[in-house]
Order: sequence, then C-alpha cells, then structure tokens
Amino acid sequence: MPAAGTSSLAIPGQAAEVQISYQLPPPKPASKPDTKITKAKIRKKKHRAKFSFEAIGSASRFECKLTKAKRKKNPTFWACSSPKTYKKLKRGSYTFEVRARNRQGVDPTPAKRRFTI
Repeated sequence: MPAAGTSSLAIPGQAAEVQISYQLPPPKPASKPDTKITKAKIRKKKHRAKFSFEAIGSASRFECKLTKAKRKKNPTFWACSSPKTYKKLKRGSYTFEVRARNRQGVDPTPAKRRFTI
C-alpha cells in the first residue's frame, strides 16, 4: 500500500461518487536494544558466577565484560551468550556488564551486576 493517496468509488449509472484520501504515518526507525540481567547465581565458596540475560527489543548478539575492583586495567567487551559462567574467580569484588547489539548499534547503557567472591 502506498504511503498516501486518493481512491475513488463510483457506481455506474449513478451520480454519487465517494472519494477517500489517506496518509499513513512514517515507519518508526529501528532503535538500539536495551539489555536486562534476568538471573545471577553467585557461588562464593566455589568461586563461580553465572548470569542469564536478555535483550529488550531486537538484538543480534551480546557482549560481556567482567571487571575486578581496584584493577588498573579496564577489560573490553567480548562476544558472549546467555547464560555466561565465570569459573575459578579469585577473592575480591567484581562488576559484570552485558550489552546487546543490533544493526542500529550497541546498547549505550549495559546491564550491570556487582558481586563479591
């Protein structure tokens, strides 16, 4: 269907004619996804952490990052999938971050969860 136009309807042999004009709204542009951590299971004694997450909106992939507190080096995001498990974690405080990606870009506000082993 075209975005706008006029249609006419006439009955043969009749003088009456109906004319309909219409304008469709422009399509909404696709937006960047949002990300949500749906479950976090921290096992301090086993030095493990497991996170489940999902995109709000369309996403083609995810990227994760685990940062240990008081480290000078800030790690980069790496491709990951849900659930994401970290094993053999050393004692300390951590921040897990996950962000969704799609054709429009990356989630500008990654989902975060702080935890301690």
